[in-house]
Amino acid sequence: MKKDTTVRLQTQTAFFKEMDYFVHKEAKSLGLSDSAYGILAAIGKAEGSLAQKELADACFLSKQTINSAIKSLEKRGLIELKKGKGGISMNEKGSQYYHEHILPFVELEKKVLEKMGEEAALFLSLSKRYTDLYKEHLEEVLI
Repeated sequence: MKKDTTVRLQTQTAFFKEMDYFVHKEAKSLGLSDSAYGILAAIGKAEGSLAQKELADACFLSKQTINSAIKSLEKRGLIELKKGKGGISMNEKGSQYYHEHILPFVELEKKVLEKMGEEAALFLSLSKRYTDLYKEHLEEVLI
């Protein structure tokens, strides 16, 4: 592999790790696990309830991790499980918590993309292409 290709790969890996670190820092500042933070953000963005499978897909988490985080959020009184196909939603306390503590981070993301101007669309498009190609070829190296 050429040296410049290696540098680009290290830079790409570092970028994704740094973004993960920012999310971890956001969650930790709220006393939440990364997964609980992601669940509240996903439900808040959906503005309603989500099924466990939808949460797993939106947060890129396993069913077991979703279950654990849901139990934690239930203990804090932030979410409720609806019987049947009602899904998982925030109660009034959870909605207030979301608007006070998580929405500012969601708005920060929007602000950063707005500051990028026209580059934001290119950035998002290329990032999506990168992850799609990675996913497409992942099976080739999994054992």
